[in-house]
Amino acid sequence: MGGLMIDDHARVLTPDRKVISALYAAGTSFGGTDGGDVAGYVGGLIQAGVFGMLAAQDAAGQPS
Repeated sequence: MGGLMIDDHARVLTPDRKVISALYAAGTSFGGTDGGDVAGYVGGLIQAGVFGMLAAQDAAGQPS
């Protein structure tokens, strides 16, 4: 289940886990939440809502 690597504020990370300034990802564009054959599918709409909110809070400088 590939995709962009993000942190807990939905900020996109480089392969060496450094934040790419002002670049966020939400929905199905990032990887790691689908769980493969272990956890099942979380759902793109839920991913977009939750991580979109985290990205918006971080971009606005508000605590999450």
